[in-house]
Amino acid sequence: MTTFPHFIWVVLKGSVAAMLAAFVLTGCASIDLAPDINAPQVRMPESAPPVQQPPPVRTMPIAPESAITQPLPLSDSTDSGLEASPADTPAANASAAAPAANEHLVTLTSNPDGASELPPTPSNATAQIDLLYDTSTRLLRWKAEWTGLSSPITAIRFYGSAAQGQQGQPTLIWPGPFGPRYEGRATLTPQQAAQLMGGLWYVNISTMNYLDGEIRGQLQVVY
Repeated sequence: MTTFPHFIWVVLKGSVAAMLAAFVLTGCASIDLAPDINAPQVRMPESAPPVQQPPPVRTMPIAPESAITQPLPLSDSTDSGLEASPADTPAANASAAAPAANEHLVTLTSNPDGASELPPTPSNATAQIDLLYDTSTRLLRWKAEWTGLSSPITAIRFYGSAAQGQQGQPTLIWPGPFGPRYEGRATLTPQQAAQLMGGLWYVNISTMNYLDGEIRGQLQVVY
């Protein structure tokens, strides 16, 4: 058997290595490197949605349930007096029909002072309030004047149902402004009218120095 020379074997060995390298390169070049599998898309982490804060709670002051406030407009010039007209005055009529004509009118009065407050105040202020109540219409009219108050008036209210020396609830609030004199009117409810006629209403005048009341007076029926 003929033996290949050594240099020929070296040449063949190099040729075979070159052929293998070319095959590998050719095969790799024909491979598609694009992915064949539909891998899920990578999603970036999302920030959590902002937490919705509840709207702020708005509070409103609530008046006591027993307090019934009404606008009390000042009486006009044609009806500014509390006194009954001459035709309605018993002294102006000698007939027996005169008392029946104005029997629905009731006169009341009050003289507020510091001693009647709860607790009493050292105020030297005085006031005079005259009222005329019509039982047929439940219309209450009044005139008021005061003097000697320690500071400007902040509020004036009728209170009920309370006797002298007792604390009541505001039933009618007088609208400002307040000068040295005042005139007002209001139509009462049946319950308010019963309290008024029963002597269970009082008036309280508050000032800047006495926010809870500087002078107070019970409403009393005159006739």
